[in-house]
Amino acid sequence: MNSGSLKENAFFYLSCALAFALPLLQGLVPPLILLLALSLFVSNQHISQLWIALKQKSSVLLLVFYVLYALGILYTENKAAGWFDLQVKLSILLFPIILFPALSFDEEKIKKLLRFFILGCSFAIIICFCLATFNFLQEKLYISRGWYNLNYGINFFLSARLSYFMHPSYFAMYLCLALAALFFYKQENILPNPKMRYVIASAFIFSIIFLASKAGLIILGISLAAYFIMSRNFKIIAGLSALIIFLFGMLYLLAPEFAGKFTKAASAVNSEETDIKTSESSSARILVWKSALQVIKEQKIWGSGTGDVKDVLLERYALNGYTGLLEKKLNAHNQFLQTAIAIGYPGVALLLGILIYSIYIHAKKRSMIGTAFTIIIIINFLFESMLETQAGVIFFAFFYSLLGLNNTTTNE
Repeated sequence: MNSGSLKENAFFYLSCALAFALPLLQGLVPPLILLLALSLFVSNQHISQLWIALKQKSSVLLLVFYVLYALGILYTENKAAGWFDLQVKLSILLFPIILFPALSFDEEKIKKLLRFFILGCSFAIIICFCLATFNFLQEKLYISRGWYNLNYGINFFLSARLSYFMHPSYFAMYLCLALAALFFYKQENILPNPKMRYVIASAFIFSIIFLASKAGLIILGISLAAYFIMSRNFKIIAGLSALIIFLFGMLYLLAPEFAGKFTKAASAVNSEETDIKTSESSSARILVWKSALQVIKEQKIWGSGTGDVKDVLLERYALNGYTGLLEKKLNAHNQFLQTAIAIGYPGVALLLGILIYSIYIHAKKRSMIGTAFTIIIIINFLFESMLETQAGVIFFAFFYSLLGLNNTTTNE
């Protein structure tokens, strides 16, 4: 390959590297974004494309969203936290600008980029299960020699103990998008070998179940239902259904932590009173959401400020006597509530507009992968404050901008 061709395609290669690194090499993600931006200066990208990209409504909405957070600095008391939050969310500002070459990505390039993302997720799964196996066997050895009293056993393969690279909810979100790419991006050619596609899809499905993320399991159920309706392949439907039911049953019987997640969630939903000292996931969320709504009701219409979200939430926890939440310093565990506290009703209205427009534009383009991505984001936003960490905000900004700018239809 000559140097001219390399320069011309540098942006695309770096985009693929970033897609690969997202689930696997979080430490490399910021340098890759920097290289992605610098590659625009050595490639033959025209500034006219940038102007076209910035006129896209999806780009404008994202840029205005970041501007609202920047304006929130003006009336926040905790300036240090505010500037840090703007730094975390910087990719919301950068990706609509630097991803303008995606306007010219053809179907083959989008497909290759998604393959790199699927490959990164596959390597991450392999490493996570290898480490879990090592920890499981090491524990058995230590117990046999009397060096260790605890016995996690099969729980090494669950949730946070399995997810080595990031929080299990984020990893499940990544895997859900990778699974959607396998299911809904022209499934006959996203991977060259159909058997390989089903093997990798099965690995993703099982991993999502082992991660035990509530949002991930909901998305998995929706994805499988949609795929079953579309495929109408009884053998595949029966086989996957049997394996999933078997896996759920085995985990429920053999892994106390897995069963506990469901029993505690059911108890939290059905209970009329919640222990105010709890820090258990499901019960804590209910208390957090209650506190967040109280803050939103009492604050000004434009919010508490970009840097004061955690401070006002902690104050509310203290007033309510929620010692478990106060000790863990939990955020709102819901991106809509988190945004409403920070930048008020204008901010949460804009966030809803971003997601509604994304659904609209992908439906108009008949892009099932784009629609699936937006649904994945919406469901995860309901359970986690996804835009408060690098793993969440870069994933959102990168794929939102990439899929929003690209005009390739993906389900024909």
